[in-house]
Amino acid sequence: MKHDWVFDVLADLRTYAARNGLTALEGKLLETIEVTRRETGCDAASFRGDASAEGDGGSVGAFHRGVAAGEHA
Repeated sequence: MKHDWVFDVLADLRTYAARNGLTALEGKLLETIEVTRRETGCDAASFRGDASAEGDGGSVGAFHRGVAAGEHA
């Protein structure tokens, strides 16, 4: 599906928010994932919304940006 990368990015952001106690952001990202599902026609079975399914949520795909000094992993 051509929108898969969008779901990967949103899932990574959601995982980051959850791991760093950003509960309001995590909630908004879950809402955003639902809106994206509806607008792209993606059904719930084809996307879980959980980046941990791809490993540790640290990177998905070929690109990874390391954590800079002062950032939380």
